[in-house]
Amino acid sequence: MNTRTAQSRLRSVATTLAVALTLTLAAAAGCDSRQQPDLPSVQEKLRETHIYGQSP
Repeated sequence: MNTRTAQSRLRSVATTLAVALTLTLAAAAGCDSRQQPDLPSVQEKLRETHIYGQSP
């Protein structure tokens, strides 16, 4: 195996590893397990305060 073939093979392996690492990091960044809590609606907050349904 000559030097040029070895360098070409090394470059191919390095490129493949770089692409695989980039895709892995991109997938990990997109998988956020933290979810935003659902915000209560105005009607739900009014029910909690016992104002809902009262007449003035």
